[in-house]
Amino acid sequence: MGMKKESKKAKKKSKKEEDVDEDLADAPDFDVDGNSNNSSNDEEEESTKKSKKKKSKSSKKRSLEEEEDDTAASKSSGKVDRATRKAIKKEQKEALMAKIPKLDPDGIPYNKIQIRRMLRRVKHGLDPVATEEEEKEIREREKREKAEEERLLFAERNDEGDQEEDNDGDKDDEADGFKSDREEVDEEEEATAKKESAQAVPRKSHNPPSKKTKRNKPVPPDYICQACQNNLPDFTPHWIYDCPNKVTQRGCNSVAKKLRGLHDPPSRKVFVSGLPFECTEGHVKRYFEQNMDVADATERIELVHCKLLKFEDSTRCKGQAFLTFDSDLGAKLALKLNGSAWEDVEEPGVSAKKKKNGSSDKTKELKLKVTKVLNRHMTKKKVGK
Repeated sequence: MGMKKESKKAKKKSKKEEDVDEDLADAPDFDVDGNSNNSSNDEEEESTKKSKKKKSKSSKKRSLEEEEDDTAASKSSGKVDRATRKAIKKEQKEALMAKIPKLDPDGIPYNKIQIRRMLRRVKHGLDPVATEEEEKEIREREKREKAEEERLLFAERNDEGDQEEDNDGDKDDEADGFKSDREEVDEEEEATAKKESAQAVPRKSHNPPSKKTKRNKPVPPDYICQACQNNLPDFTPHWIYDCPNKVTQRGCNSVAKKLRGLHDPPSRKVFVSGLPFECTEGHVKRYFEQNMDVADATERIELVHCKLLKFEDSTRCKGQAFLTFDSDLGAKLALKLNGSAWEDVEEPGVSAKKKKNGSSDKTKELKLKVTKVLNRHMTKKKVGK
């Protein structure tokens, strides 16, 4: 027991001594003056790091300057190379252009496209102008290329169409499985329906009436049908639309637009121009009733209608009008007033307006122009009056 305790104590002592040696090794060294040696080592390391950084920066600057010099030299050399290349190309082109004719056999100068083609031929060592055989070969080659392109396009379209048909066929096959049962049922129903129709009694088909129904409007007693002249054996009053002797001619009542207005207008109608802008229908009627020479007329003449032509924006008179009388004699008497001066005729029982002070009585004298109303064809060609 005593030997074991002594060995344990010796082990403990040896461990303590090792720990102390490690601490001493880690402890900083001190000089005679008491300064530590580790601080001096740190300063040396920092100084070495700084010197390395400076060296690396200086080396980078040098490398950048060298690169810039190299790029400048390469650029200058590249410019020189381009200039030389252009000069060489220009010389080559001039040499080729000297070999190419500028005019064709007819004396017509070649265009740019023809000159380019000839340059290509000269580069390949051929004559600038192609012979007839070469032109035929070129045309045949172009035809073949075009035909091949069309064939390829047609094949692509067919492939697309086949793909679509395949997709549609798949859908139809799927649907056919469901329709097969229905088709069998439909066929059975059709067969039974045919048997029933064969056994059934045939019926008369009812067609709608081809003729129109009769007019409900009552026929007056003095009406004469122009188709039968009321001479039918079993005559009953009827309109010409319901007459059995009526003959229809399609298109006889339609008048073409070009022919409209070609018929002569009524002779009771006249056209007047040269009227003042301020006049009204009443002024025109009073003027013609007062100035027409009615002494020789046996009947009373009356102006039935007066139509003034007016401006759309101000609704003032344009100075023109159409007058319609009740007889041809009235129109003839109105034509005699052609070239007469216009005078304002006040309405009876209405006092005339007073003129303002200083207003001049001088007004431009208006002369009327009264003419017959011609049809459109005559007025366009300016034929007669």
